[in-house]
Amino acid sequence: MTNKREIDQLVLKWRDHLWLNQWRISREVKPMIKEGEEGAYKTVAAVEYEPIYRAAHITIGGESWDKCGAEQRDRTICHEMLHIRLSPLDRFISTLIDELPPSKREVYSNWRHDLREEIAETLTNIMLSTVKGQGAKKRRIGH
Repeated sequence: MTNKREIDQLVLKWRDHLWLNQWRISREVKPMIKEGEEGAYKTVAAVEYEPIYRAAHITIGGESWDKCGAEQRDRTICHEMLHIRLSPLDRFISTLIDELPPSKREVYSNWRHDLREEIAETLTNIMLSTVKGQGAKKRRIGH
């Protein structure tokens, strides 16, 4: 069963490391299924944010979360919290894409998504290595 206290502790840990103390970050645990190129799959976590209000909401996929070890759970929360840290820039880029001609929006929106994940994952490795003082394993987490 998902330990909500552990989730809260990890969110507070990464909130402090990433200087997100002014943000309201809510969280919930519920089954999460996303659609991908290869069909539906379960995911560990996702985040939604409103940078202008400094508000974010992290959803934890309980079943997937419970299958992760402690290191992967730490990595997952760090990754989602980095999305929050990067959200003002992401929102700005999204606004610029909305100004493009309709024929170009999808390509740039997909590119934005791929870059957002790549940057968040790279910064996750950097943060884990820095905070823990050890080399972080380079692994991708499901989104």
